[in-house]
Amino acid sequence: MMTIYNNYYSGEVYNNTAELLLEEYGEDNGWKSVSDIPDTEVYDEMNFQDEFAWAEVSRNMEQFLQSRICLVRGTVGTWMGPEDAGKIINSFSELADAWRDCHYISITDERGHLYIEASRHDGTNHFELKVLTEAGAEYADRHYYDMSDRALHDRLWKSSKYSRLPRYAKSVLM
Repeated sequence: MMTIYNNYYSGEVYNNTAELLLEEYGEDNGWKSVSDIPDTEVYDEMNFQDEFAWAEVSRNMEQFLQSRICLVRGTVGTWMGPEDAGKIINSFSELADAWRDCHYISITDERGHLYIEASRHDGTNHFELKVLTEAGAEYADRHYYDMSDRALHDRLWKSSKYSRLPRYAKSVLM
């Protein structure tokens, strides 16, 4: 599994960031140990690194989606439990609906599957993305109005004639 992006902060991330700050700026600021570094300095650095990482991920995903039509499918976490959801997309801004109003986002590539997990106070969204083939895009266009979204998405999702794994990490990061 390859992590594309993850902003779930753990104690380990905090400690690693504090150690980095101590090494880089400790002498200039009079910090002798990690415990001397104010929490606000550590969190500011974590936010800075996160913004930098997110800008790169956004740029790469936008470029990846620019010439593709994709199907995003999964569940949206609500206070009443998970609800099925799916959407045909062709831009990063449409993909961003998968994590709209969420605070924590994780995007991973596992053997070519692209997974998105995003959490907020109501629950966690779980999605997977597949790329539509030319035949899949044509099928979706022809049957958009004469089938339910779920039936259309099922047909596209289950057929290798209509969709394929994105293999995002292989195509973008390598």
